[in-house]
Amino acid sequence: MKKITILGAGITGLSLGSFLIDKKHKVEILEKAPTIGGMTKSFKYKKNMLDFGPHKLYSQIPGIVDEYKRIAGKDNLLKVEKKNSLWLLGKRFSFPAKIPQLVLGINPIKSSKLGLGFAITTIKSLILKKKSKTYEDYFLLGFGKSAYNLLFKDLAFKVWGNPKTLSEELARKRVPVPNVFELLFSGKGKDSEGKELSAKYFYYPKRGGVGFITDKYAEDIKKHEGKVITGTKIEKINIKNKKVVSLTYKTLTGSITTPTDFVASTIYLKDMLEVMYPKPPKKVIDAANGLKYRALILVYLIVKKPKVMEDNWIFFPERKYIFNRISEHNSFNRKLVEKGKSIITAEITCEFDSDIYNSSEEYIFRRVMDGLEDTSILKESEIEEYIIKKAGRIYPVYDLTYRKNLGIILKYLDEFENVITLGRQGLYNYNNTDHCIDMSMKASEYIESKLAKKTDVSKWQKNRKYFDSYRIVD
Repeated sequence: MKKITILGAGITGLSLGSFLIDKKHKVEILEKAPTIGGMTKSFKYKKNMLDFGPHKLYSQIPGIVDEYKRIAGKDNLLKVEKKNSLWLLGKRFSFPAKIPQLVLGINPIKSSKLGLGFAITTIKSLILKKKSKTYEDYFLLGFGKSAYNLLFKDLAFKVWGNPKTLSEELARKRVPVPNVFELLFSGKGKDSEGKELSAKYFYYPKRGGVGFITDKYAEDIKKHEGKVITGTKIEKINIKNKKVVSLTYKTLTGSITTPTDFVASTIYLKDMLEVMYPKPPKKVIDAANGLKYRALILVYLIVKKPKVMEDNWIFFPERKYIFNRISEHNSFNRKLVEKGKSIITAEITCEFDSDIYNSSEEYIFRRVMDGLEDTSILKESEIEEYIIKKAGRIYPVYDLTYRKNLGIILKYLDEFENVITLGRQGLYNYNNTDHCIDMSMKASEYIESKLAKKTDVSKWQKNRKYFDSYRIVD
């Protein structure tokens, strides 16, 4: 039996721990926060169970939905018919957007510009073979200027920053339809290859919110004599001859040094590199400092009526609205919200050092209400109270230098015999919970083979290339 130390008790670390426990390894998970779950956690507020942002359990990856059902237990998941929309120019549109609906739903001038842009783009795509480098290139080449300005430009500024400075990889991973041709096919809910562009259904726990899933993984680990230790601060990852031999971490009772056979890290790359001893070369640390993130503000509105929207969530690409998306929590599971009330969650993405992030809660609430009242979705008089949560490093920003910086870091880490990184933060991979679980499945298989000396790092490098193919399906 080998001891495997996992850094981070989010969905990636906990699912990996569960898979490794099943392979009869000794598992110890170290988590900085006082609670487990990372972004995939829930919290109780009065008579309500809330998630840290809206989460759906869904996947197109074979085996992942079965895994959700396995860990949740028999009959512990609801099957929810999904409905989401796009709010644009004062109207609700289907999501993903459909060309006929867009053309007929906007004013004739914008509609003609949109159609002309589609036509020009279609002709150009047949003649030119130009490759895109930036987020802006990607959509200008795929949709034309008018559609780019209408659908994608403001969204990029709101969520990730200036689209001229963002990699086309971000657009390809995050937006389900890359060009006019795919948008035409999207009217049937599928792309030209027959893949679903949007989930028709999703699953959600009957009790406990989405944190029920991470709690069940933790229970599975502890039941098999594994450890999940919260409130820890990693002080040193001790390395000898290109191999981690032990970790030193601090708790309320003092520092502990524990030996290990393998380390799987799901924490931020910068945080991991900073505690490695001997210290990594300066160029590696500089590369980690070059990886950028966007912060998240969640505004929970407790509403004095049982239902607000027809949708599970609505996207708001226009910059006039401070939020990117709003969701109604009781549309996921009515029983998790106090009877007779509803909860709307507004998501705001911004820079950690921005004015909005550092504004008062009252100001943030006021800005959200300005937008909701403009849409007539909610009136301030309908709000009983609000709660605000903030997180500083949530969304990886795929800028034009991120791939180079990430390559420097991973090349360095690949030199070590018994270390891998995975997950959204551990691989700087823009992904969802299903991708995290898939990563953990692949990682558990790799670790098993590596400890048995049946494979080498090239296998993990192939896995990483596969992880880059993930796309977000809303």
